[in-house]
Amino acid sequence: MVPRIRCVILIHIQGAIMKKTNLHSYISFNGNAAEAIEFYKSVFDATVTSNTFGEFAESMPSAPEDANKIMHAFIKNNHGVEFMLSDTPSSMTYSDGKRVV
Repeated sequence: MVPRIRCVILIHIQGAIMKKTNLHSYISFNGNAAEAIEFYKSVFDATVTSNTFGEFAESMPSAPEDANKIMHAFIKNNHGVEFMLSDTPSSMTYSDGKRVV
């Protein structure tokens, strides 16, 4: 099951609905985010936008071993599934119990 948090917040001002906000989960991986992306893409028939740490090496230096890791990915389909994920860079501590934000 995909860890997913979805919350709709409706703000009422003088009886009128003024704003709708969706909250999305962000899942951290320990070097296997690319594999997870392919899995979620096939399961949810989703589109994916992603970047690796290596793509931003000039503007945001990172460790060479992180070059092919996913810095950020956004997964979305036409049925309301939306969430984000990334690999944890080697400069940060990965904690399996704190994977979903």
